[in-house]
Order: sequence, then C-alpha cells, then structure tokens
Amino acid sequence: MPELSSATETAHAFGLPTTAHCRASESMTRAIDAGLDCMEHGELIAPDGTRRFDHDLARRLVVLAVYQDGELVSG
Repeated sequence: MPELSSATETAHAFGLPTTAHCRASESMTRAIDAGLDCMEHGELIAPDGTRRFDHDLARRLVVLAVYQDGELVSG
C-alpha cells in the first residue's frame, strides 16, 4: 500500500511516530507492512466477519515491536 508507506516514511522523516486504527487482520497486516509504530484496536477480524487469532500476525507484532493500544480480541 504505497499511500500508507509514504505517510509512515514522511512522519518518521520528521521524527514522529505513526499509529493506525485497525480492526481487521488485513488492515493490521497492511499497517505493519507500511512500517507503523502503534496500532489501535487490533481485533483480528477475518474477512468473513468473525474474530480469529492469527499466530503469524501476532508474531509479527512482537518481532517488529509494534505497540498495541486497545483491545486485542479473538473469539
């Protein structure tokens, strides 16, 4: 997602952290790929509308040290 990456790069160039409002797993993945620093909500909502814990996505949050603000919910 070039727009997200561009916004993140610009903020970081000015020494500013970035935060994304993400509810779905797909939006969480896009935000991580764009290099954000913090994520709000992170409800792990699957494309079918259910909440399902995604181990690989959670691992990426930890490995990349992305702050999680809000409710990390599954189930």
